[in-house]
Amino acid sequence: MTKKDVLALHNQLTAYQHVRGNIKFSYAVVRNIAHLKSEVEALKKVSEDYQKGRDEIIKAAVKKDKKGEDILENGRPVYKNEKALTKELEDYDVKEKKFLDSYNKILEEEVDVKLYKVPLEAFEGLIVSGEGKDFPVHLSGFEMTVFEKIVKEE
Repeated sequence: MTKKDVLALHNQLTAYQHVRGNIKFSYAVVRNIAHLKSEVEALKKVSEDYQKGRDEIIKAAVKKDKKGEDILENGRPVYKNEKALTKELEDYDVKEKKFLDSYNKILEEEVDVKLYKVPLEAFEGLIVSGEGKDFPVHLSGFEMTVFEKIVKEE
């Protein structure tokens, strides 16, 4: 499994922490997040300075109200000039090309991570709540491509 796969799986598992319905699935989510934690933290540490620079650019581009607070629309920040922000982020990436090239090489490195695997049936009967109701979870092919790493072959 590559470090890029580790990040994808960790992100997917984190997004599914709130899903209910199958104890084996829930246990696999919690246990695998714990197994991946050290690799994810190491990758975050490597990219910390780069991300901090991007965050500063983005923060400076957000429109502010009279009190100096960020203006949000539908929970998302409103930017002064999105085209200028995109250009500034592209310029930043060009400046940081050496770092990005090295980081992308790191992401392709293989890593040995022990994952807790569950049978495919553990993905059945999953439920998510919203607006006071329960809804069944239907996993897409893309989601299963990521989750297949924790499916126990029978």
